[in-house]
Amino acid sequence: MNDRPPVLRLRVSLRTLVASLERGQAPAVSERDLYQDVCAVVDDLHSLGWPPERVLIAMKQLAGETGLRPSRAFTTATQPLNWSDELLARIVRWCIEQYYHKAELH
Repeated sequence: MNDRPPVLRLRVSLRTLVASLERGQAPAVSERDLYQDVCAVVDDLHSLGWPPERVLIAMKQLAGETGLRPSRAFTTATQPLNWSDELLARIVRWCIEQYYHKAELH
């Protein structure tokens, strides 16, 4: 999976985005571009016959490799989410929506 062009693009986008946010700078990658990169990876892995749970695990692993890891607040209802938690949650939602949107078309 790691050498597939959509994965390589997403890895660069995530590393760039995480680095800029960690420095307290404006996001270096637009949400639209990130969304398109995530959807491209989902479409690519889906075309290989990967089931949704495998796509999600791969996406979370990729996010973790680029420095995007959930905090403890991610799994509690009592603490607010930080920027990385919110971003990871959006990525997971985009994966699910894209995977099943494409599945409905077949």
